[in-house]
Amino acid sequence: MQKSSSPANSGTISGNPPTLEWIATSALSVDPIYQRETAGPQSKRLIAAMARLWDWRLCMPLVVSRRADGAMLVIDGQHRLLGAQANGGVPHLPCVISNFADGAAEADAFVQLNTRRQALTQYDIFRASLASGNPDARIIADLIAAAGLTHTNTNNTDQWKPRDIFCGPFLQRQLGAFGADIIGRALHAIASAYPDKPCTSGRTLIGALLFFYRDGLPPNFDQDIFIRAMAEVDPPLWFDEARLIQIQNPVFSRTECWTEALHNAYDDYRGHQND
Repeated sequence: MQKSSSPANSGTISGNPPTLEWIATSALSVDPIYQRETAGPQSKRLIAAMARLWDWRLCMPLVVSRRADGAMLVIDGQHRLLGAQANGGVPHLPCVISNFADGAAEADAFVQLNTRRQALTQYDIFRASLASGNPDARIIADLIAAAGLTHTNTNNTDQWKPRDIFCGPFLQRQLGAFGADIIGRALHAIASAYPDKPCTSGRTLIGALLFFYRDGLPPNFDQDIFIRAMAEVDPPLWFDEARLIQIQNPVFSRTECWTEALHNAYDDYRGHQND
């Protein structure tokens, strides 16, 4: 391994410069010893999307190790490789190729590549979707504004202000299942119940509200009573309410527990009003 000192006050350079080559997809493989699994639903969706439509503008070079026996192992980019192979019309891929001493060195590079990245936040994704002209992002932005809410740019809940939310891309994904009217009602409920408190349980609570409004409201439902019932529960305490329901009903999903917590809060508050 070549090491050289840079000018004063600079860092050290390690390793040799890689080469940039086009490699046949059939010649590339992955080492399952250190590579992540791709059987999960998110990986499957990503690979299936590339299989349906391959867009060269979105294909960054793969990071590849050329082993002593000539084998080409993908360190970073296995989803792109699997998507290209599944597409069937991508004969080769751009690869940044380096030589590593062994599989352990490759695994270390894999860790370094995946821990040094700055992951996109919900705000970053939502802002970029708006800039691209995505119509669903525009609908969600309008619904957020109509409710008097703001999409904050930080995922640090300690910095959230009243009426901040942080789930634009999540709401985009819900448009098809719930529609703009239900999403708008959920956002208005958050804004009305917590006008002066940061709603730090926002995404999960909004998700429960979507099911609450879509899948059947209580008989003679009163929106004003529901908002007052919600306001009685500080936003962080919804986690505790849902946890108690999960203990009592272990077969319930997380969303079912949160939705049931909303129903309980409404029923309890209305019951007290009638006493």
